[in-house]
Amino acid sequence: MNTTLTQQNTSETSAVAPRQTIRPKADIYETEDAWLLALDLPGADEHGTDISVEKQVLAITADVEGTVPEGFERVHTEFLPRRYERSFRLPEEVDTTQIEAIVKNGVLRLSLPKSTAARPHHISVTAG
Repeated sequence: MNTTLTQQNTSETSAVAPRQTIRPKADIYETEDAWLLALDLPGADEHGTDISVEKQVLAITADVEGTVPEGFERVHTEFLPRRYERSFRLPEEVDTTQIEAIVKNGVLRLSLPKSTAARPHHISVTAG
């Protein structure tokens, strides 16, 4: 390795990098039965992601740290540790006990099912 490169970056690696807070972009889709919420969370996984619902507010946080491959030592980085934060006010129709979340390839997908009372339904008419 080039020792000049290592010497130039020594001061950068000794300082603690500040945590960057990011408001991730989101897409929302709807069907008759549910909403789908998709958020871009590059680097996030299931271990650093936290999702909660309180008083119809869905709160999402995800912490992402830079990882060092096993057997290596960091000599330079342009990666800042980051925290994703986003919250959404949910409609009363969301069945918050049935929310499902999957994170894959840096995308968090939440299925927000509508309560059965909120779903469209057909009412049969009978002769009287």
